[in-house]
Amino acid sequence: MAPKNQVWGKEAERIAAEWLMAEGYTIRDTNWKPPHTHLEVDIIAERDATLIFVEVKARDAEGQDPIEAVDEKKMRRLARAADIYLRSQPLDYEYRFDIITLEGNASDYKLDHLPDAFLPPLHGGSGRKN
Repeated sequence: MAPKNQVWGKEAERIAAEWLMAEGYTIRDTNWKPPHTHLEVDIIAERDATLIFVEVKARDAEGQDPIEAVDEKKMRRLARAADIYLRSQPLDYEYRFDIITLEGNASDYKLDHLPDAFLPPLHGGSGRKN
């Protein structure tokens, strides 16, 4: 990712977190990385006893649709990170995966929130159910 895009990406994550707080979500963590992995969750929020794992995607007005950047590989990585996070919690939580997209730039953008955007891809082995 080019430096200009990295700056817009980090700014988009900040904007998304502020938007979620304004909508009544509690931000539990940002840019959370499980130890000893290359995984990351942009935002972990909570609302109504549900944990929300949020992927934020930002593109300029001329770029690809940001939702297209959340492919199966990205979903699997987010689901793995969420599983690690959920297993570290003292209580069982309902959870979901949301996507927030921002198109434009830091001063002029369109934000879309897709709650419950996808189910985690299935894989072998035992896992949590919600």
